[in-house]
Amino acid sequence: MYKIESVLISFYMLEIILFSISDHPKNNRGKIVFIILKVHKSLKYLKFVLNYIKMAELKKRETAYKLRIGDVLKATQIFEENESLNKRLKFVELGNKRILRVNIVANIIDKYESETESKFASLTLDDGSGQIKLRVFGEEMQKIRDLTQGNTIVVIGLLRSYNQELYIMPEIMKKLDPKYLLVRKLEIQPLKEDRSEIKSLRDELIKMIKDAEVNEGIDKEQIIMINKANPKIISQEIQKLLEEGVIYEPRPGRVRYLG
Repeated sequence: MYKIESVLISFYMLEIILFSISDHPKNNRGKIVFIILKVHKSLKYLKFVLNYIKMAELKKRETAYKLRIGDVLKATQIFEENESLNKRLKFVELGNKRILRVNIVANIIDKYESETESKFASLTLDDGSGQIKLRVFGEEMQKIRDLTQGNTIVVIGLLRSYNQELYIMPEIMKKLDPKYLLVRKLEIQPLKEDRSEIKSLRDELIKMIKDAEVNEGIDKEQIIMINKANPKIISQEIQKLLEEGVIYEPRPGRVRYLG
């Protein structure tokens, strides 16, 4: 898009200059002033038109869905119908949604940069529900230059597929505080209150806290991040265990098994 814009501007300016030179007598100073004013006015109009086109393109962009990686991996991949061996991904289906762009918060657990002539790099992302790769090529590698293993990031990007493996081609990336992993989980995970599931969750929490005695307890946030259940229900069950005296808080935010 930007290359097309540059060509348009170049041809438009050339046309104005040639017209101006051919249409006016040889009055160098006046001619130059005339050309500058006309080019300036025309560029302002052209800039307005190009901005309008860009805004129209942004409106056409697919919605960037806030998802957890595990949900993305569960989705059904839909490909374009052609005879190519490596078919292009059209979108993924998750419920009644057709998804091509995603908004994900995750930790970087691995970074790879190709040492060959082909410029290529990837990040492996993990949000506790699954793992997915983020890939960049050529000049786009500068987007991940300052990112390292252990960083928490939010990434907005397009889903792509190679050999049936989903990956993300990033558009926007930003470092975040690790607490936003929990914020995102709270933000998008549906609330389900099934009694049998809650009973199973309660038993799982007790075992997790009991096993953590070797480390003198476990933080509540860590329990929520490890467990796949809804964070609100986990918090409710931890509070019930505290009230019943099964566990206790040696300090705010950390729990230990009392029995």
